[in-house]
Amino acid sequence: MNSFLYMSERIGPESAFLIRVNRAGRTEAVLPCFDISRDASCRYTVIHAVTRGTAFVVFEGCRQEVHPGEVFVLPPGAAHRYGTGSGEACGFAWVELDGEESARLARAIVDERGPVIRRPSSGAFEAFIPRLFGLLGEGRPSGPDYGEVSKLAYGMLVDLLAAGWGQAGPSGADARYLPVRRAMDKVQADLSARLSIEVLAREAGLSPAYFARLFRRLSGLTPARYVELARVEAARERLRLGDETLEAMAEALGFCTASHLVRVFRRNEGLTPIAYRRQSRAFDGLPARHGENSVMKLR
Repeated sequence: MNSFLYMSERIGPESAFLIRVNRAGRTEAVLPCFDISRDASCRYTVIHAVTRGTAFVVFEGCRQEVHPGEVFVLPPGAAHRYGTGSGEACGFAWVELDGEESARLARAIVDERGPVIRRPSSGAFEAFIPRLFGLLGEGRPSGPDYGEVSKLAYGMLVDLLAAGWGQAGPSGADARYLPVRRAMDKVQADLSARLSIEVLAREAGLSPAYFARLFRRLSGLTPARYVELARVEAARERLRLGDETLEAMAEALGFCTASHLVRVFRRNEGLTPIAYRRQSRAFDGLPARHGENSVMKLR
């Protein structure tokens, strides 16, 4: 049984989300001749979990086998090939992601762990697919929830970057991710807090200089950039679903002032918070909230 979601016609590259889903699906029976080859013009991050049989992936001239329960990650802009070469049917859960941050995290995964994740969290990626279908499914009374999809995809990529945590304890390379994960958890727990590099390094138990280098190497982002993106992502959700003022939002998310929120949001999204609120609600078919015009001076 095969199931697919094709999102490109419903949420195009102009849509303002940190990570976007282009396509996703479960392919339960692939013919033994299944063979996909893409050149460096491929713009999507491609992720497959093998659920049945044995697959292969060729990346940077190296061919590797991928077995059930394992995941392969292919960043955009890199030629690759994958398929089934064992003479047996093979099953996949898969997704194609678009957006700068999905590309950045995918490259970090490949740089640190290689394209094949041998010890992903048990069933984590397979579980991601039905959750994704639930958020994007046609049957949702409120329609697709693209903001939640973006957050779900971001979390999935971070989990793949930290694959192997909690399995017989971290050791070797896996141990390097724990301080970074602690810092990321602190950011997500309270965006209103002062989240300087010194504060995050203290949470990680490292010196600020070493923490900054390690964080960037493992995540592809500076700590400050990660904090900024987390705050912008949270602002997008609040703008799309709520009607709080920019002043209240700025205070809740750790921006100095509403003007600071506007500057940071516009720098990342290419439009102001108020313009984003209108655009997202027009996309969702929601009415503008009462009082929205009262903060137009902040544009």
